[in-house]
Amino acid sequence: MASKNGFEQLTEILTEIEGEAATTLEAGCKEAADEIAQEIRNKALSLWPGSDYPENWTVSKEKGTYIVHNKKTYRLAHLLNNGHRIIKNGRVVGQAKAKPHILSQEEADKVTTEIIERRLNQL
Repeated sequence: MASKNGFEQLTEILTEIEGEAATTLEAGCKEAADEIAQEIRNKALSLWPGSDYPENWTVSKEKGTYIVHNKKTYRLAHLLNNGHRIIKNGRVVGQAKAKPHILSQEEADKVTTEIIERRLNQL
């Protein structure tokens, strides 16, 4: 059996590292999604204690992407986060204040980047 040349050895090492990095990246994304969902739950719980709304925040995976969403009251999430008009008998009688509790995309990206960088540095 012939010994491997330097290129074959390097290719083998890079393939192994690539697999470890991919596994670490996947685990980091899952951890970030879970952390983001928990942060939203905590903020929502402080705003609406005793409500089922905070408990409904969850993480799903679709086509390789983690999605943080409210599984039961997803329509309510937008209204609570952004505020809305109060309408009675077809007339606007007021405005419900926005109570921001959902992380912005930039905040979510920052959390995700920090977690993935930390995990990759541990390789």
